[in-house]
This record gives sequence, structure tokens and C-alpha cells, in this order.
Amino acid sequence: MVGRDGELARLRGSVSEVASGRGGVVWVGGEPGIGKSTLVEVGLDGAAAGGVRVFRGAADELTQSFPLRFMADCLGVDQEVVDGFRLEITELLAGRMGGVDAVRAAGERMVALVQRECATSPVVVVGDDLQWADDASLGVWQRLAEIAGQTPLLVVGVCRPVPQRDVLDRLRQVVAQVKDAVLVELGPLDGDAVAAMVDGLRSAVPGPGLRDWLGRAGGNPLYVREMLDAVVADGLVRVAGGVAELAGPVGTVGAELSSMSAAIGRRLGFLSGPARSVLRAGTVLGGRFTVEELAMVSDQPTAGLVGIVGEAVAAGVLAEAGPELTFRHALIRQALHDELPGAVRVGLHSHVARVLAEAGAAWDRVAQHLLAAPRAIHGWVLTWLAGLPAAALYAQPATAVQLLQRARQVSLPGDPRRAVFTTRLCTVLLLLRRPEDLVALGEEALATVTDPQLVGEIAWNLARGYMMAGRREDAARVTTLVLDRPDPGARWRSRLRAQHAVHLSLGGHEDESVTQAQLALAEGERDGDPVAVGWALHAMLQRAGGTHALEIADRALGVVVGDDPEPYRL
Repeated sequence: MVGRDGELARLRGSVSEVASGRGGVVWVGGEPGIGKSTLVEVGLDGAAAGGVRVFRGAADELTQSFPLRFMADCLGVDQEVVDGFRLEITELLAGRMGGVDAVRAAGERMVALVQRECATSPVVVVGDDLQWADDASLGVWQRLAEIAGQTPLLVVGVCRPVPQRDVLDRLRQVVAQVKDAVLVELGPLDGDAVAAMVDGLRSAVPGPGLRDWLGRAGGNPLYVREMLDAVVADGLVRVAGGVAELAGPVGTVGAELSSMSAAIGRRLGFLSGPARSVLRAGTVLGGRFTVEELAMVSDQPTAGLVGIVGEAVAAGVLAEAGPELTFRHALIRQALHDELPGAVRVGLHSHVARVLAEAGAAWDRVAQHLLAAPRAIHGWVLTWLAGLPAAALYAQPATAVQLLQRARQVSLPGDPRRAVFTTRLCTVLLLLRRPEDLVALGEEALATVTDPQLVGEIAWNLARGYMMAGRREDAARVTTLVLDRPDPGARWRSRLRAQHAVHLSLGGHEDESVTQAQLALAEGERDGDPVAVGWALHAMLQRAGGTHALEIADRALGVVVGDDPEPYRL
């Protein structure tokens, strides 16, 4: 690190403070390549030796659509070491615990997890590349920033100015209002700092010609390094008497290094053809990956990648990140990624998705690649998607809606899977509180779907959508229409009857409402369905008063407060 003494001192001061039990917030901003991640890495060096635990994660474009994926990676939720908190978060995000909002519940558990870690030792949570983080993860990061001053917790955010997002602007404003927050905006290095950087890299100070030529880097450390490495590799730098100087006119090299991407392209040019081909394929895996995943996407044996990975690390293209690999800089990954034709990228994402699905990987890992190549959603994907537990999709509705919409588009009318996609999409739209879309889809579905169980679920969601939109009479029409059919499915009959009782009560038809609610209550208790029972009691509570109302409310709480969270969601 050169030219960053002040910024480094402030960061190390924050680390010393948290080691002493006083938390805080640090925000590091600046353009790509300016040294944000390096500053944090150097600033945190020695934190572990001081008894501080460091949790670190980096977001990327592929995971931006997946709620809490960034924070899960940061806190080690998906790693092999699993404790009670992390297991519960994993179960929530997988949809195996139901709940009104699995993402919100998982976010609360993440905050509690960090607080628990802080109870045993000081903690630093580092979020790198926050510009790519999903909104739910940014919400958790903000919560941590707000409580950092009350516990031995240092929250460090690293972010580029682009792409600009409103949620990031608001987050930075929150950070700026935190007492004693450290805000660092890295600017370009001056000429003396660039000279010191060259001295550190080449053990020689730059002469006037080299110093002037490196001035074209605009003080960006990454660009300086790429330009310097390129001319050294081409034998265009002479070192004598502790001074590094250009051996002559740079010529074509100078023309080729007229941009950052071109400079990085020069570095990639030092790779062998096989290594470059494998690394191109690896770019579809995102910012971090294992050797096994690289073998999977490149269709190479794992043992055969040892030499290629070693070559890439030696060339400064890849770096080790614990048990995983990462590109040394996001711009290097982007340069390789851009070399792939669009059709090839789609094919690679499709290939990875299928291999992951066949290996039984978590559904959101498969979905990550399918959303990166939506045209791949056909064939085997439809069978895989229809076979997923509905609760898994409902736990992450923002992701599910994209998959289900595409699946409906490509599945043919009459395909039973299409009816499943339609039904689940109705539920997802309800969870996302999109009543207009739900009403349009639900009315169409009632006219096309024939399976009684699916019709019952569609009607339930459609009526809820109408109520959300303030259209009670339409909600009552839907429940009446389906209840008058021969068989909407026993489970959904009792639920729809209870919901209809609520509509009747709101419409002033108290006697009929009580009758329907009592029938729904009896059916729900017979079938052991807490949703039907809860809604029936809700309908009865609308017109009850005094002691009777308290009795009904107490009974309803006994239904919805328990181990089964479905009543909350539905």
C-alpha cells in the first residue's frame, strides 16, 4: 500500500477500537481498481491475532437476484461448519420452515447470529462489492451498521460508485449519520505515490520517461500495475543504478494499453490457450468457485486443472481465497467473460444448471444459472421446476416469479406442468403483493385449469388479491364461484368457505357469515387444517363482542401460534 497512509490509519484505528470492545462503521468507496479491497485487506491484517473474528463476503452480478445470498456467503451459512443458527437460516432460505416471509425471518436470524458471535469475541463483517448485493442483504448490512455502536462489531462496506442504485444511496446516507463513522473515498494516487508503487514492485524508482508514461494510468493502482507488467514482460524496461526506465519508444504497446481493458487483455495474453479457454468458462461461475466447479463448467478432469490453475495464479489472473479460487480483480473476470460469445455463455450456464440439478444442489444455485440464460428454461428444466417443493419457491418469491413466468411461456397449453406453474405463480404474486398481476393471471387460470386442488389454490390466492386491491365484491364472487363447483378439493373447500365467511361479514351478512364460518371451522378441525380454522375464527371474530370475542381471539391465537407457520403465510 502506497499513498494511503491516512486512510489506512483510520481503518486500523477502527480495528483497534473494536478489539477494545467499541464497534463502528467504515465505508470505503472509489472507482474500480483504485485499491478499495486492498486497503481493507491490509487494514485488517493482524485483526485475528488481536482476537477479532473477521467475516467477509463479496457480491457479484449472478447472485443479485437471490435474497440474502451475499450475507449467507459472508457469514458462512452455506459452508460445511453448521451450528444451530446457521442451520435454521439455511432451512428458512430453502423454504423448509414456511413462515410469512422466510427472507425476513432469515435476515433477523442473521442479525442475531452476528450478535451471538459478538458475545464471544469482537467481530468484523466486511461486505465487498456492495454495488452488486441483493436488497435483502443490504437491509441486513444496514441493521448491523445501526447496532454496531452498541456491541463489539465493526461493519465495513466496500462499494463502487456505479452502477448507481437508490438503495445504496440510502444506505450510504444511513452510514453517514452513524456516530463516528469512518467514510473513505479513495482518489487517484499522485505521481510520488505511483513512483513508490513502482519501487515496491520492481525494486527500482521510475525514471522520467517511465514515470511520465505511467501517468497515463490516471493514478489508478490497478492500471499502473497492468501497464508496468506489460512493458516489463515485453522487455521494454531497463533497470540500472536503482532506476527503471523505458528502453526506448513504447510503440505498439502504448497503443494497445490505451484503456484499462486493453491493459488487462495484455496480461491475459500471457496465458496459454488451454488456460485461457478454461478461465473463460469459469467466468460464468461468478466471483468465487472451487476447482471442482471449474472442472464441471470446463468439462475437464479435476486433476487436469492443477497445471492450469497454477499458471493462472502465477500470471496474476487467479488468487486463492481459502478453499476457493477468485479472479484477482473483477475487471479481469469481466474481460474474460466478454470474450465469450453470447450463445456460448448461455450454453455454459445451461450446462452448469443441469449438472447442479442432477447433483441435487440447492435449487437457488441452479436458478442462478437459469436466470443468467433464460432461454435455457425448457425441456428438462420444466420437469425439474415442477418437481420442486412449493415451499422452496415461496421462500424466495422474487426469484421464483422469474422462473415461473418463463416456464409458463414455453410450456404448451394442456401440459399438466403448466397448470402447476400457473398455480404457484399465483401464490408467488400474492407473496410479492402484486394484486394487479395476480388478478389478471388468476382469472385466466380459473378458466383454463381443471385440477380441483389447483383450482382451489388459485381461487384462494385470487380472492386474496382482490381483497388486497380493495375489491371485496369480486373476492366474494370468486369464492362463491368455486364453492359452487362439484369439488374444489376438501382442503381448499374449507379454506374458501372460511374466507367467504369473512367476505360475507364485511358485507353485512352476519347470519350467513356465521353459518359459513361454523361449517368451515368444523371441516377445518376434522381435516386438521389450521389455516381453515384460523380464518373461520377470524370471520366469527368480526361480529363477536365482549367476553365471547376474547374467547374466540384466544382460541385463534392457539391455532396460529405454534410449530406450523403456514397460517401466517396464507
